[in-house]
Amino acid sequence: MDSLIDNNKSFIGKVANDLFRSMNLAQAGLNLDTDDLKQAGNLGLWKAVPKFDAARGMKFLTYAAPALRNAMMDMVRDAFTAFEQRMLTEGKDGVCYQRVLLDDVLPGEEQLRCIEAIADPYAMQPQSIVVV
Repeated sequence: MDSLIDNNKSFIGKVANDLFRSMNLAQAGLNLDTDDLKQAGNLGLWKAVPKFDAARGMKFLTYAAPALRNAMMDMVRDAFTAFEQRMLTEGKDGVCYQRVLLDDVLPGEEQLRCIEAIADPYAMQPQSIVVV
C-alpha cells in the first residue's frame, strides 16, 4: 500500500501544479498553494488504495486519478466557500455584504417577505396572465 503511494507522488505533484495554474489560484486570494493541493491529492490517493482491485485489469493510476483530482477540487471548492463567507461578513473596501433569503419576513407591521418587497409593482399578476 505504501509503495503505491510512494510510486505516484510525482503524479500527484503534476496534477496539483496543473490545477493550480489552470485555475489561476495564485491570484485568487484563497490562501491555497500547491502543497495544500498535493496534501489533498495524497488523501484522495490514500482513500483509493483499499478500494483498488488489481484483478480487474486496470492500472492503479487510472483508477486513482479521479479520486485524487476530486479531493483537490473539493479543497478548492471549500476554499472558495470560505472566501465567499469572508466577503459576506468582512466586505471589500469597508462595504459589508449580507446574505438575504427571499423567504425571510421583513420586520415591520406589513409582514412582507423579502421577495414581495423586491417584486416589480407594475408587473402583471400571474392570475391576470392566465388565459381561460
